[in-house]
Amino acid sequence: MNAWYKTAPATGYVEWFESKRAGFHSELEEFKLALAFLLYYDAHCTRKNLVYSLSGDLLMAEGPKIWGEPRITIESCPFSNIRGVILNEVEKAAFNKALGDFSDISLFSNGELNVAAAHGDVGSVLDLRVSKPMGFENLGIHVLPKNPDDEVNVIAKAVEGAADGGASVLIFPELSIEEDKVDFLKTVLARKSGNLKMVVGGSSYFSEGQDWFNGAPILVKRGGTWQKAAAYKKMIPFSMGYNETVAKEYNIDTKKYPLNSYKTLSEDFTMEDNVTILPFADCVVGIAICRDALDLLDSHNPVHKYCDFVDVMLVISDNNGDSNMFVGTAECLARWHNCATVYTNSVAEAKRSGETDIHLEVSFGLYPFKGQNSSDSTSVSGEITYIKPPFPEKKTQEGMAQLLFSTGISYLSLEEDANAITYCCKIYNLKAPK
Repeated sequence: MNAWYKTAPATGYVEWFESKRAGFHSELEEFKLALAFLLYYDAHCTRKNLVYSLSGDLLMAEGPKIWGEPRITIESCPFSNIRGVILNEVEKAAFNKALGDFSDISLFSNGELNVAAAHGDVGSVLDLRVSKPMGFENLGIHVLPKNPDDEVNVIAKAVEGAADGGASVLIFPELSIEEDKVDFLKTVLARKSGNLKMVVGGSSYFSEGQDWFNGAPILVKRGGTWQKAAAYKKMIPFSMGYNETVAKEYNIDTKKYPLNSYKTLSEDFTMEDNVTILPFADCVVGIAICRDALDLLDSHNPVHKYCDFVDVMLVISDNNGDSNMFVGTAECLARWHNCATVYTNSVAEAKRSGETDIHLEVSFGLYPFKGQNSSDSTSVSGEITYIKPPFPEKKTQEGMAQLLFSTGISYLSLEEDANAITYCCKIYNLKAPK
């Protein structure tokens, strides 16, 4: 294989490839030639910014990856300057639209990306409403903010905090901003948005014909005006057991919906099957909602499809329990796929049961660290913020995964960051290698 690609010319790669391909008679030989061709092309790609091209179903991006990768790791992409992903027709149409809105915007500044993760006020309450009975003993539900003032509050505070903190991206939690509050979000952004260039406006339930979706609007600033440029629809629904305690906690009428007739409460929406790719000038960004980015071993996880293609995953969530699995998935993305993750949680339910869950992740930013102090290409850096200080000592608690104590990750609490409480958001600084 080495001999093949060393004979490739400095230009005219395609013609060279086709001439060599004509002499092979098996798929394996063609595959080896294609890999050699791509490795050679990748080594000679000198673009400074990303250039995107869509040919058939294949989307290619040429240009440097933010994090770099000096060697191939488990399941990782071996290329440093080219990447590709197969898109369906819906995804292609969305990408073509996004290309005009995002591809001339750079998110990183001097190798750093500041992302503000809004989390709302601890103790604000979410409501759970039954929508309709569903198949397989599921009872359909919708989750939404109980007090509209909570939505207005987090929008006003978080935008101010993100702007004052110099963030270029702001993400709101899942189901934290209903559809009718998006115009208010635009108004607040118009008054003061600082260096912000993109905002993921939480998510809400909305209908298209007979179908309901859990989706998040993606706002971008163009010509000084904030506009909705893209959207993401959730793929994997939230579900929980249905029992007497849950029914009482959420005021579900057990005469109308008997406990012996339903075993599970499940989000009632049409499951989408399309990823959203945001093609910026200097990085590729992916979006996911809660369980869409929960477990890399889940074949339904959409992150499988494009984790090698994107540089940054923005994950918005509404989770009222310990979310260590999200952290584990983010570490896998960083170690195996050279992808950073920023996660934010509503924390609205943190005190519903009376006591605060100290292991509840408010938000985090984890990224593959390849700096001068690290010789390990799979190292991870970042910060995980909890409701309260999570661990009295940095030692493995019985039954707790070792990954929670990875070198390079800080474990903080809201109590250690006054701005996070004041502005209902944390700002995470992701540093690309120099």
